[in-house]
Amino acid sequence: MRPRRVRSFSDLLIDTPASMPIRAPIFDMDGLLVDEESPACGGVRGVADRLTGGGTIMGFDQYHEPPDELPAATRTFARLCASLTEEAEAIGWYEQRLAVETDPVALAIMRDAQGEEFKHFSMDLEFLLRRTPRWREIAQGVLFQSGDIVEHGEEAEAETATGDAPDTPADPAGSLGIGGLKGAAR
Repeated sequence: MRPRRVRSFSDLLIDTPASMPIRAPIFDMDGLLVDEESPACGGVRGVADRLTGGGTIMGFDQYHEPPDELPAATRTFARLCASLTEEAEAIGWYEQRLAVETDPVALAIMRDAQGEEFKHFSMDLEFLLRRTPRWREIAQGVLFQSGDIVEHGEEAEAETATGDAPDTPADPAGSLGIGGLKGAAR
């Protein structure tokens, strides 16, 4: 019997006895279940074995295809997309906290923490843009432009619709070009 791929933790909950303790399984950075024996996994091993025929492969929700079939560059790209989303969420959470906090010391700490999230979001975005030329072209047509944002977006998309730039992440074997930024005007 060929093992069935389990795509998410919720797949493990199918036919799980009510008496079985459910705790989150432990995954590696590629979304593969790595420690099914751990007490942190509770009774997950037995359920996983029933669903996968003894297999241990299980992906994060960030992948829409089996992670072991994706090239390393695509898995890295997916991780950075997930990180970008998490940083944006954290920025929003801090914005809400700042809106209701009255203690000046707590406000200062939260502003500083939100600034860290701005930095992380920006670094994630820059990484992704450097690896995806078409995305970068469109972003350059929209970001930091005065005027109508939607109009700039439509124009940028139309300008890149010629198909010259690839839609997939670039091969990361090349330089990120960081050295070329030294001394660049800001």
